[in-house]
Amino acid sequence: MRIAVDAMGGDHAPQEIVLGALESARQVSFEILLVGDTEQIEALLPKRGRPANLQVHHASQVITMDDAPVMAIRRKRDSSLVVAAKLVKEGKADALVSMGNTGAIGVVTKLLWGALPYVTVPQLPRYCLPTRVAACCSIAGQR
Repeated sequence: MRIAVDAMGGDHAPQEIVLGALESARQVSFEILLVGDTEQIEALLPKRGRPANLQVHHASQVITMDDAPVMAIRRKRDSSLVVAAKLVKEGKADALVSMGNTGAIGVVTKLLWGALPYVTVPQLPRYCLPTRVAACCSIAGQR
């Protein structure tokens, strides 16, 4: 399994996202693909002892929390979020994780991946609880 992580999205990105991905990569067997500005990401990673399951994929643009979702997706096609979503669509990643602009996440995934039958609005996890095996998430949904 390969998880594409939007390294540039969210508060205190990319530092906190990269450090969290680095810690996770040391504990899991699946691949973590950090998507974002390679120069900024590499500066935060250790020169030695980087886990083999942690890779970097370049994206030159960032969707900020202040960007209007639809306009951001149209204008920032090489943003870390859009590139990560495309990697999933192309089968180069199995899942996408982003702490960035929630509206943009909803728009890009619906535009690139489509919608599931009977799902009228995107759903967000209410909370996730880590377990020894995986994370268990509660999702409040509407039909």
